[in-house]
Amino acid sequence: MDFNLLETLCQIQATSGDENKIKQFVLNYVEGNAPNWRKTPKIIEGKGFQDNIMLVFGEPNTAYYAHIDSVGFTSRYQNQLITIGSPEAQKGDVLVGNDALGPIECNITIDAKGNTFHDFKRTIEAGTPLVYKPNFQQEAERITSPYLDNRLGVFVLLQLAKELENGVLVFSTYEEHGGGSVAYLGNYLLTKYDIHQSVIVDVTWVTDGIQLGLGPVVSLR
Repeated sequence: MDFNLLETLCQIQATSGDENKIKQFVLNYVEGNAPNWRKTPKIIEGKGFQDNIMLVFGEPNTAYYAHIDSVGFTSRYQNQLITIGSPEAQKGDVLVGNDALGPIECNITIDAKGNTFHDFKRTIEAGTPLVYKPNFQQEAERITSPYLDNRLGVFVLLQLAKELENGVLVFSTYEEHGGGSVAYLGNYLLTKYDIHQSVIVDVTWVTDGIQLGLGPVVSLR
């Protein structure tokens, strides 16, 4: 399988609340590729839906969800960083972003009290989102990269779009920070299309009971 699309998705900066770039990427991808799919979907997005996208195929009875946002950081005063979601900040981690003065690449520093800062050579405008620097690595049977959570889910939905005849693909927002948009999107799909079943396409941890390379994980809850 060609994972160039997944690599591109992992490079897009889109923290929770700042998903517009990846939304536009998905919309452009659909516009460019839908003519070659088995069915052309109806696109639902825009006013009232924030940066969420729903692709409706045929007569749907199942919705498939993947969140498009990621964890990251917001710049604060005195070089301090505020987490977006729950990233596990480590000293020396490289962050990137942009503010009105130009591109940013900096390292995380952590003081004795556990507060997180950046070491950029100038002040970063307060409120600027920062993300982990892309570092996509593909081996024979393994891919490692920042933001596989959940660009992998987005990738899977875009693969499913090629063959799907009846269903809804939902690209949802702010899952990492604030609870997500799935509740009101699900209510919309229930009211509009009478959809009562859903599949959430996301990633999970490797644990004592979950090992890499043994196939998909189906959650019991």
